[in-house]
Amino acid sequence: MHVTAEVAAHQLIFDDTTILEFNTNFKVKPPFRSKQDIVALMEGIADGTIDCICSDHSPEDEETKVVEFDFAAFGISGIETAFAVATTACQNRVGIERIIESVTVSPRKVFGLPVPEIKVGEKAELTIFNPGLKWVFEASTMVSKSKNTPFSGMELTGKPLAIYSNGIFQVCPTPVVQKN
Repeated sequence: MHVTAEVAAHQLIFDDTTILEFNTNFKVKPPFRSKQDIVALMEGIADGTIDCICSDHSPEDEETKVVEFDFAAFGISGIETAFAVATTACQNRVGIERIIESVTVSPRKVFGLPVPEIKVGEKAELTIFNPGLKWVFEASTMVSKSKNTPFSGMELTGKPLAIYSNGIFQVCPTPVVQKN
């Protein structure tokens, strides 16, 4: 039997103490766990027990998040921050090559999709990124209509800068505000 495992990027950076202030942007399923659990997740990524790091993108409109904690919807709008959150959380614990594999290659393998390769005569699919760039994420810069994120104002490390796909080069829209 072939078994795979994934973890949401935000589960690598926040622990169960984050909900003590009842900020609904931290209300997720599964709920955040202990610092010891985060260490175990990091070990699982590093040794390959955990195949994939995902965004767990679950956008919610403001009406479902700006309510009392008990009545708030679960979820984080995570697609725009997943790589940077994973890179930030895994610094000095998991190598950048393993992070990239967990975010890009492993999900394709799990779903039986071809893994793109750079070959003569083939169309290139590339993401240009800076794994060491320190920057501050702001919810106001999100492309997503939903801004339910606990990362606003947070310093992150690592950022996709541009994408080359189907012959089109596109600069990533989220502005970079470097932290000095």
